[in-house]
Amino acid sequence: MAYKAIITKLKNVRPHLNADRVKLATCHGNQVVIGLDSNEGEIGIYFPSDGQLSIEFCKANNLYRDSDLNSDHNKTGMFDLNRRVRAQKFRGEISDGFWVPLTNLSFIKSLPSLDEGFEFDELNGVPICNKYVNQATLKIARENTGKKTKTAKKSIMFKEHFDTAHFGKNLHVFSDDDTLIISEKIHGCVKWDTIIETLENGPMQIKEIIDNKLNVKIKAFDIEKKEIVYVPIDDYYTIQDEGEWYEIELEDGSIIQITGNNPVWLPELNVYRKVEDLEGNEKLLITI
Repeated sequence: MAYKAIITKLKNVRPHLNADRVKLATCHGNQVVIGLDSNEGEIGIYFPSDGQLSIEFCKANNLYRDSDLNSDHNKTGMFDLNRRVRAQKFRGEISDGFWVPLTNLSFIKSLPSLDEGFEFDELNGVPICNKYVNQATLKIARENTGKKTKTAKKSIMFKEHFDTAHFGKNLHVFSDDDTLIISEKIHGCVKWDTIIETLENGPMQIKEIIDNKLNVKIKAFDIEKKEIVYVPIDDYYTIQDEGEWYEIELEDGSIIQITGNNPVWLPELNVYRKVEDLEGNEKLLITI
């Protein structure tokens, strides 16, 4: 994944209880140590941990610990030769990343618009930062080039999601009046003899599909388009002792057995909710 700096505001600026020459703030969801002249709501540049500042950026802003490497030889900073941005403690308080004011980019001519949320690793051809690469790790990687490696097994319970924007990088789009609903990613079970609708073979027991690993599409509901769809099966598996079992009676009088941690769709509320959290008077949508 590419490493980039991000334009962001300081929030929750507060005193550092063990130091009188710096303050603390929340930046991009992380705590950072900032200078005394930085203020609440000030826009600046946040460098996440595990990055590396460019030589040009460090020199122009006198960030090197060795003053001979800085533009002003009378000033010193906090960065060693590797220019690594990492989480570290300052008088007992963690600083997860590095934040500086926008004035630290004043050495670059003709800057573009630097709005909150803007990400970059170079500006007008001037390098600003990059992903930090440990040289020892890099040496091992080079030595193993071409060798067979084991592929990590992907969890069937947590599918990769590639097209969702990073929450932390989009905090600035939310206002204080917005309501956020954050729910646990959960999976449950329905009983093996539950009948579900398949596109190819009509009604079938779940057990029959799983045991034979049938390549069929099953009936589902697209909550965005509000329509019935048939989708392919992601994987075939059974889970033992997946929580307490409940019974749900459908409109036609049939009953399904389902675990309490299984989410069901509530169309009137437009949310998923675990069965064990239902009050019993909700309207459910179950496409089986």
